[in-house]
Amino acid sequence: MKIFRNYWVAWVIAILVAVGSVSFGVLTADADLLPVKSGKWVCDSAGVLSEETEQAVAKYNDSFDQDYNAYVAVATVDNMKGWEPDDYAAKLFNKWKLYGNDFMLLLDVGGKQSYLYHGSNYTDFDHSAYLDSFVNPSFTVGDYDKAVIELMPGVATYLEQLHGTEGMTDSAVPEGEEAEGAASSADAGDTSKADAAAGSTDTGDASKADASGSADAAGKDDQTKAETGAKKSKAWVAVLVLVVLLVLLFVVLEELDRSRYRSWYRRYGDEENPDMEFRPILPWHRPGSRWCERCVDRGSSGSRR
Repeated sequence: MKIFRNYWVAWVIAILVAVGSVSFGVLTADADLLPVKSGKWVCDSAGVLSEETEQAVAKYNDSFDQDYNAYVAVATVDNMKGWEPDDYAAKLFNKWKLYGNDFMLLLDVGGKQSYLYHGSNYTDFDHSAYLDSFVNPSFTVGDYDKAVIELMPGVATYLEQLHGTEGMTDSAVPEGEEAEGAASSADAGDTSKADAAAGSTDTGDASKADASGSADAAGKDDQTKAETGAKKSKAWVAVLVLVVLLVLLFVVLEELDRSRYRSWYRRYGDEENPDMEFRPILPWHRPGSRWCERCVDRGSSGSRR
């Protein structure tokens, strides 16, 4: 088509395609992320975890939340769908509304890779060492349940050492023979001592807990505000991209109609009953309209120059 011999039209079309591609990528970037939901800390997309494992993770997280205001989220995927692992983990971490005290274990079953992402409050956390010690020995042989379960005590020990508390409560330990034995001995033993210890811990550390809770609450409020601002910015970007696309589309269609009409007018403009009727792309460019008159006038003046 002769229209594409006009360089500026070709540039407009190229820009239109580029902007459309970029905007599509921006607006659908999160489409491949797992449909995670805050409060449900297991997303087994690959379908490799048992119900018992999910229940055990929930119990651990109840204790992590109570003792350290922290969570350990677990996600499994069949593949990364072309994502870079660090980018995928970071975006999923944020989408899950995890914060500075939290952790996320990501198992790429198809890619045979494991990732342990942690919040910004753990500057000395060696995620590679924890993966090698607790996760990978079972993950590499396909025992995904064990890979997940064995990480939890490791994280509990790290949090206990970091915060200097007594750590996990009995409710976080998965049900089994060891858990039942520990619970039985505690129930049959010095119940009054346990109550006294719990009371003294609650009294002695109340101010620390309040301070930690208020700091974490402030951090979560700031994170929520930041996420809200990011969503608003993304919405404005989407609107701006849509407006730009519409303007570029209008410019391209305008030029196409102008070129087609001038070509038609040179062949049939002087005929009372032309053999071919001009059918514009844009309805207000029909023959006899002021647009057609201006188009012919500009074309005529250009030819005289």
